[in-house]
Amino acid sequence: MRLLVTRPETDAAETAAKLRALGHDVIVRPMLEVRFNPPPAGMKPDSLVLTSRNGVRALVRWPDASAWRGLPAFAVGAETAALLRDEGFADVRAAGGDAEALVALIGNEDPGKLGTILYPAPREQAADLAGRLGAKDYRVARVEAYRAEPATDLGEEVTAALRGGKLDGALFFSARTSAAFVRLIEAAGLAPEAGALDLYALSEQAAAPLGNLGGRLHVAERPDLASLAALIPGAVRE
Repeated sequence: MRLLVTRPETDAAETAAKLRALGHDVIVRPMLEVRFNPPPAGMKPDSLVLTSRNGVRALVRWPDASAWRGLPAFAVGAETAALLRDEGFADVRAAGGDAEALVALIGNEDPGKLGTILYPAPREQAADLAGRLGAKDYRVARVEAYRAEPATDLGEEVTAALRGGKLDGALFFSARTSAAFVRLIEAAGLAPEAGALDLYALSEQAAAPLGNLGGRLHVAERPDLASLAALIPGAVRE
């Protein structure tokens, strides 16, 4: 299939490579651009929680993080956990891929033993992780570590592919990415063309903004790339 990957770099490039290995043709056009904030000062955490790979990338930019690689680190899912391990974190525990699973995973731990949990967070959050953990008596130090700014256009390649009927589907990994795509589609007057696509969403949250496009919507059984890719038919070469 001819697919559009909308997630931010560097994740978009990795996703595209995996899809190409499966035989698909891929266009990469991130709908969000990630910008990292300066490191905080004076943080002395006892444990860590990460809700995305960009959270990990922000964390390892902080000079103090080199001293935290032995702390318990809770990751939202397998991809985030893998990046933590690649960056040298030794005690990594992975949840099932969403905030609900992450809260449940941490909820099995004694709040006193975890101490202050450092959360390198995005500016915009789909779930109030710090608030939910705080309600369970965990001490969470939330630091705004990065922000994701929406793209201002679809880009020439995507626009031409849509107008020429040369795109079969698009992949979406977050609600903000989906919402940014819908806004740009509507602004470009390409809603009819987008309505002919297969839209592959990582979760129900990521799928929600796509409902009005009229395309064929597919939602992954689990919030991971393998489950999402499993929804996509095998490559067809013309």
